[in-house]
Amino acid sequence: MNVNVLTSGIWPFSLTDPCTLPVVIQKRMTQFQDFYYKKHAGHRLTWQTSLGTANILCAFPAGDKEFQVHTYQMCLMYLFNDAESYTFAQLLELTQIPDKELERHLLSLAHPKVKILKKSPNTKKCESDHTFAYNPEFASKQYRIKVKLLSPMEATGTDDASAVSEEVMEARKNRYSSTRFLFSHMFRVEAAIVRIMKARQRMEHNSLVAEVLKQLSSRFTADPTFIKKRVESLIERDYLQRDKDDR
Repeated sequence: MNVNVLTSGIWPFSLTDPCTLPVVIQKRMTQFQDFYYKKHAGHRLTWQTSLGTANILCAFPAGDKEFQVHTYQMCLMYLFNDAESYTFAQLLELTQIPDKELERHLLSLAHPKVKILKKSPNTKKCESDHTFAYNPEFASKQYRIKVKLLSPMEATGTDDASAVSEEVMEARKNRYSSTRFLFSHMFRVEAAIVRIMKARQRMEHNSLVAEVLKQLSSRFTADPTFIKKRVESLIERDYLQRDKDDR
């Protein structure tokens, strides 16, 4: 398992409810959390399972295949180690994946061009009693196969962009605006810090924060905590360094 630890202030993802991961993955997550919290006391990890991928080795009568899939698809495929088939309602309960996302990922695995799973009845919609089963007849000339994920419109059978609800469009607009606002402030604060330090060469932390606030006061009122984080970020990227004799 490979983990990317991202700072929420720099990567403003919307939080999603975690799905129920296979036990073997949960054990690895616990191991990583124990390791991470020992190194970074006071930090908190939030797992974004909707943003992961996985490589899975699957056994078929025609030969083993390696699939590159989304984390949700990994959770679904892993269940077929225990049973040949499940209903949509059963998969929803076992994985806790949001129903619309579950439908999209299942239809991707049962797509006519993929057929890792078999769907009964073979339709583009998922109802609670529809069944998905392991497909022993799966065959491919390729050993490594990347499973394409259907877009929300493909999964719902909608081609018109106007089908996206007004609420979704408004949320996208607000998210873009807030992200652009955050990055604009971040770059201005960092530019001010670097400009001041180039001129002064050496400053105490509180004096630097005060000078940044003064220089940016005509544009906006910066939060001293935000300035402190930008200083730390610049130190991590080797733009600045702490005084060895007076940290």
